[in-house]
Amino acid sequence: MSDPRTNQGAVSLVSEIVSQVVRIFRKELRLATEELSENAHRATIALVLLAVAFLLALVAFNILAGAATAALVETGMEPHWAALIVGGALLLVGAIFLWKGLHDLKARRLMPTRTMDSVRHDVDVVREQFDE
Repeated sequence: MSDPRTNQGAVSLVSEIVSQVVRIFRKELRLATEELSENAHRATIALVLLAVAFLLALVAFNILAGAATAALVETGMEPHWAALIVGGALLLVGAIFLWKGLHDLKARRLMPTRTMDSVRHDVDVVREQFDE
């Protein structure tokens, strides 16, 4: 017959192990929460910097478009034609970028196909192992 003290020791040991696992899990959860908070703060700062960069680039682009228009006028072109040529060229480039961006954002192009193929392959290998 087993000794009651041995059973109590085993129960105590299991209880201690469970307690340690719970404590480790809580610490990891707290660490993950802190890390996510830090990353969110860093991402917010990055987004603000990107917004400022975008605005500055937009102003610079506007000035460059005006300079290109002025350069065409200096060659003897009428101002309205120069503005139409520069504006049309920019519109064409913008339309191409828009099409490419929308095309690349389609759901099927964003699917993790390599990962899905790898998982399918792994499942097939496991199935073959069980079939043998």
